[in-house]
Amino acid sequence: MNMTHLESRPIKGKPFEYFFHIDVTGRLKDPANAQTLKGIESMSTYFKILGNYPSYSHKEES
Repeated sequence: MNMTHLESRPIKGKPFEYFFHIDVTGRLKDPANAQTLKGIESMSTYFKILGNYPSYSHKEES
């Protein structure tokens, strides 16, 4: 799984605490990716997947 974007934002009313938005490549159904996301979730106070979108960067040949 490759991270393509990382953004941190402060949590209002909680000095020195931040939440993070990350973008990663990969399929949710891939067992290795699912395990990685489960690990991130287990270490997080709050975790939410906003979506999983197909990649069109590589065209399949007919």
